[in-house]
Amino acid sequence: MEPSKEPGIKALDQIAQKIFLHKVKIQKSYTNEFENDESVRRIKKMAPKFPMLFQIGIIVRNVEEAVKNWEAIGMGPWAINEMSGENPPTTDLTIDGVARHGKVARQAFLSAYGMEIELIEPVEDSPYKQWLDEHGPGIHHIAAAIDQPYEEVLKEYKEETGKDPWIRGQGIGGLMDFSYLDLREKLGIIVEIYKNIDPAKVGHSYDAKGEPALK
Repeated sequence: MEPSKEPGIKALDQIAQKIFLHKVKIQKSYTNEFENDESVRRIKKMAPKFPMLFQIGIIVRNVEEAVKNWEAIGMGPWAINEMSGENPPTTDLTIDGVARHGKVARQAFLSAYGMEIELIEPVEDSPYKQWLDEHGPGIHHIAAAIDQPYEEVLKEYKEETGKDPWIRGQGIGGLMDFSYLDLREKLGIIVEIYKNIDPAKVGHSYDAKGEPALK
């Protein structure tokens, strides 16, 4: 049997219940109206241009310090490596078609949230270094799968924007080929895309269902 409540508490409970039911009613009404909207139905029939999200890329000043800070909040372990033309397998590394024989950046990678978090510390003068100097540390890009051939995407990007990718990196005999599409004016974000995707790479599909925030 439920314990008895003071009249004031009972009144507050009734008010809270009415507010909750009212919110549910509004939400159902909004959902029905939203689902019946012609533009919404049209969008739902469209295939997303970026069907899978792989990575969030963050530019930092010092990759070791950043890794320590992330691990201090329970996020790790990280794998640290270099983007460099000094050693195999990337001795043929080019950035925007220019051979890079030295270190371009130091990177750290963490598998978390069903995808990858990348930290990038610019080393030599490069677009990464220019970005850090102009904007400071912070989120730089997302990496995503594309819904059409890589070269076609780059061609369309050039036609629409009149620009080449923000960076195009190539190496390992053509196996590595990535480009950053600067879509900040259009979408508010830079998107990294790949010509060849590592079969081991994981990510979230566009229609993936997340877990409840509260369990």
